[in-house]
Amino acid sequence: MEESAILEIEKQKIIKAYREKRLTIRTAAEALGIDYWQMQELMEESGVPVADLTDAEIRGRKDKFRKICHVWK
Repeated sequence: MEESAILEIEKQKIIKAYREKRLTIRTAAEALGIDYWQMQELMEESGVPVADLTDAEIRGRKDKFRKICHVWK
Protein backbone atom coordinates (compact mmCIF):
# COMPACT_ATOMS: atom_id res chain seq x y z
CA MET A 1 0.00 0.00 0.00
CA GLU A 2 1.27 3.45 -0.90
CA GLU A 3 2.36 5.78 1.92
CA SER A 4 -0.17 8.47 0.95
CA ALA A 5 -2.98 5.89 1.12
CA ILE A 6 -1.82 4.83 4.59
CA LEU A 7 -1.78 8.47 5.72
CA GLU A 8 -5.29 8.99 4.35
CA ILE A 9 -6.57 5.93 6.22
CA GLU A 10 -4.95 7.18 9.43
CA LYS A 11 -6.47 10.64 8.90
CA GLN A 12 -9.93 9.11 8.45
CA LYS A 13 -9.50 7.04 11.63
CA ILE A 14 -8.61 10.17 13.59
CA ILE A 15 -11.54 12.13 12.14
CA LYS A 16 -13.85 9.23 13.09
CA ALA A 17 -12.45 9.20 16.63
CA TYR A 18 -13.10 12.95 16.89
CA ARG A 19 -16.68 12.50 15.61
CA GLU A 20 -17.22 9.83 18.25
CA LYS A 21 -15.85 12.23 20.89
CA ARG A 22 -12.93 9.91 21.70
CA LEU A 23 -10.46 12.69 20.83
CA THR A 24 -10.49 16.44 21.29
CA ILE A 25 -9.67 18.62 18.33
CA ARG A 26 -6.28 19.37 19.89
CA THR A 27 -5.38 15.71 20.39
CA ALA A 28 -6.58 14.90 16.87
CA ALA A 29 -4.38 17.69 15.50
CA GLU A 30 -1.45 16.45 17.53
CA ALA A 31 -1.94 12.91 16.22
CA LEU A 32 -1.83 14.21 12.65
CA GLY A 33 1.12 16.50 13.32
CA ILE A 34 -0.79 19.67 12.45
CA ASP A 35 -1.85 22.69 14.48
CA TYR A 36 -5.28 23.41 15.96
CA TRP A 37 -6.32 25.79 13.15
CA GLN A 38 -5.30 23.36 10.43
CA MET A 39 -7.34 20.69 12.18
CA GLN A 40 -10.38 22.95 12.24
CA GLU A 41 -9.99 23.52 8.50
CA LEU A 42 -9.64 19.78 7.90
CA MET A 43 -12.80 19.11 9.90
CA GLU A 44 -14.72 21.74 7.93
CA GLU A 45 -13.46 20.28 4.64
CA SER A 46 -14.54 16.83 5.85
CA GLY A 47 -18.01 18.07 6.81
CA VAL A 48 -17.43 17.48 10.52
CA PRO A 49 -18.88 20.13 12.85
CA VAL A 50 -16.23 21.57 15.14
CA ALA A 51 -18.74 22.82 17.70
CA ASP A 52 -21.51 20.36 18.41
CA LEU A 53 -23.78 22.48 20.60
CA THR A 54 -27.47 22.12 21.31
CA ASP A 55 -29.79 25.09 20.76
CA ALA A 56 -29.99 25.57 24.55
CA GLU A 57 -26.19 25.68 24.81
CA ILE A 58 -25.99 28.24 22.01
CA ARG A 59 -28.64 30.44 23.67
CA GLY A 60 -26.82 30.16 27.00
CA ARG A 61 -23.53 31.22 25.44
CA LYS A 62 -25.23 34.13 23.65
CA ASP A 63 -26.77 35.29 26.94
CA LYS A 64 -23.43 35.01 28.73
CA PHE A 65 -21.73 36.98 25.92
CA ARG A 66 -24.39 39.71 26.07
CA LYS A 67 -23.90 40.05 29.84
CA ILE A 68 -20.15 40.34 29.44
CA CYS A 69 -20.54 42.96 26.69
CA HIS A 70 -22.99 44.91 28.85
CA VAL A 71 -20.43 45.06 31.67
CA TRP A 72 -17.83 46.55 29.31
CA LYS A 73 -20.09 49.46 28.29
